[in-house]
Amino acid sequence: MAASYQTDLALTDALVGYLPRAIGDLKPIPASLPDRETEGFRAIGEAMTGDAPKAQGIADDLNKRFPESTVLRVAVMPAIRASIELHAGKTSDALVALDGITSHELAAPQNGSLIPMLPVYVRGQAYLAAHQGAKAAAQFQMIVDHSGLAGNTVIASLAHLGLARSYALQGDGAKSRVADQDFLALWKNADTDVPILKQAEGEYAQLN
Repeated sequence: MAASYQTDLALTDALVGYLPRAIGDLKPIPASLPDRETEGFRAIGEAMTGDAPKAQGIADDLNKRFPESTVLRVAVMPAIRASIELHAGKTSDALVALDGITSHELAAPQNGSLIPMLPVYVRGQAYLAAHQGAKAAAQFQMIVDHSGLAGNTVIASLAHLGLARSYALQGDGAKSRVADQDFLALWKNADTDVPILKQAEGEYAQLN
C-alpha cells in the first residue's frame, strides 16, 4: 500500500510538471512488487519521466508474470507504451499503442490509491501532440463527464486544461477560455509555482 501511494505521488508530480521531483518519488519504490497494478502504474511514471528502459523492463516482466491480466492488457500496458512513445516524440506510435483501450476506458484499477482513467488522459495528451483537437477534446470530456470515477485525482482537474488546449487547437477561443477558467477556478488556491499552473495562466492570458 505504501508503494502504491508513492507511485500515485510520482505520477501526480509528473503530470503537473515536477519531473525532477517525480524521479525522486520513484526511487524509494522497491524493484519488484506483488501488486501488478502498482507496478504497471510505476512503469507509466518511469516513462513519463524519461526512463524508457526501466518502464519497458517493468512492462516486459509484467507480461511474463501476468499474461492473462485483463486490466494490464487493455489499460495499463497501452498507457505504458504510449507514455514511452510520447516522451520520445513519436506521437503516431503512441496513438497506435492506445488503440487497445477502446471500449475499456472506464476500467478502474482495483487498487483505489491509483489514478482511474489515466490511460484516457494519456490518449488525450497524444491527440493534443498530434494536433487532433476534436479527438483530444473527446478524451478529456470523458473524464469530466465521469467525475465520480476520476474522483479527487489530479487528472480530474487537468482534464479541464486539456479541454482548453483542445478547443484552442480547433480555433474555438470562447470554449477554450471557459475551460481555462474552470481549471483556474479549481486551482485558485494552488501553489503559484506549479509548472502546469504557470503554463495554463500563460495560455489563458494569450486568449484575452
